[in-house]
Amino acid sequence: MRAGLSAPTDAAGVWHGFVYKNGQFGSPIDAPGANGVTFALGINGIGPIGGSYVGTDGNVHGFLDIAGAFTPIDFPGADVTYPFSVNNNVKSWAGRGPWPELAGLLPKHR
Repeated sequence: MRAGLSAPTDAAGVWHGFVYKNGQFGSPIDAPGANGVTFALGINGIGPIGGSYVGTDGNVHGFLDIAGAFTPIDFPGADVTYPFSVNNNVKSWAGRGPWPELAGLLPKHR
């Protein structure tokens, strides 16, 4: 299973996140509040997806998507948050800054 970002694929020029599993692309992933760009950056073996989106405020916000339920993740004081890996305990490492840097372990979501 892989997660990723597509180039603009619709008439509005929206960049969608996606999941690729067993040779098939799933439905596009669009974070609530996204301003045309959603990145699916990491997925674990049981399905939760970590990613980022560009908000209407121009900042890059992180999210955790568990079966379509989005939890926003914003590192305190950062303009950019990249949750780029989700382990099978549904804990996610986040990045901060213009390039992902190891920032910390998020609490377990249930």
